[in-house]
Amino acid sequence: MELAVNSAARFHCASDWSWDTVQTPMPDRDLWAVLAGRGMLRCLPADAGAGGRDGGRTYPLGRGDVFVLDGASRIVAEHDSDDPLTVVAVHFEGGGTLPFHVRVAPMEFLAGILDRVLRCRLQGDDAAALRWLQAALDEIGASAGQAATSGLDPTHETIGRLADQIRERPGDDWRVGLLADRAHRSSQHFARVFRSLTGKSPKEYVLEARIEAARAYLRGSSLPVKRIAAELGFHDEFHFSRQFSRRVGVSPTRYRMENRPVTP
Repeated sequence: MELAVNSAARFHCASDWSWDTVQTPMPDRDLWAVLAGRGMLRCLPADAGAGGRDGGRTYPLGRGDVFVLDGASRIVAEHDSDDPLTVVAVHFEGGGTLPFHVRVAPMEFLAGILDRVLRCRLQGDDAAALRWLQAALDEIGASAGQAATSGLDPTHETIGRLADQIRERPGDDWRVGLLADRAHRSSQHFARVFRSLTGKSPKEYVLEARIEAARAYLRGSSLPVKRIAAELGFHDEFHFSRQFSRRVGVSPTRYRMENRPVTP
């Protein structure tokens, strides 16, 4: 069947959220990706009773858990009301053979692709949404393949979580030794595996995250450059300006001037 996008949405689940597809059957496939929060998803035979206890498999849910769901199974899910789920759901048709579940770590790249699917749908550009959906499905397939051939090194999942945390809080103290301690590995082993998963050394990855956050601050806030440098963990304003200019091509002040929002 030819690939088609039927709908796409991001939703922040209410504290009393739960889901049971016996009440809302799925007429198509659902790419269901967890961006934040904690919960549980249980996959049951399609004809499982209302109690939801007839066999099946249970998946703990957290950032990076991605499912391709359809009507072939009954899905029962709930979450921690103190840490509610944020999820992207893309209903589609086609796509060929896809994994039921894969843990994507780091999640940032796939989350960016799914955000583009949503934006294109909102803008009415279905052709672009379809291209981005195909890119998302390719990334999911690649992640499933990597999981099958990675030797199941438990460090991989830890590094994926840390990479996401670096993007979320780039100004924190992300020295390699501290990161390696969190993964319970030597600094040398941690750095080697981190590069194999992200394509960058831990130091390069942290700096890239800080520069991207600095771009956002400069475009969307009036914070002084000195304050931005402090917020993002740079030694001082000079160090920040030098690193920013080296990677962006202009100084922070110049970047802010060139990227001010246009007011009517």
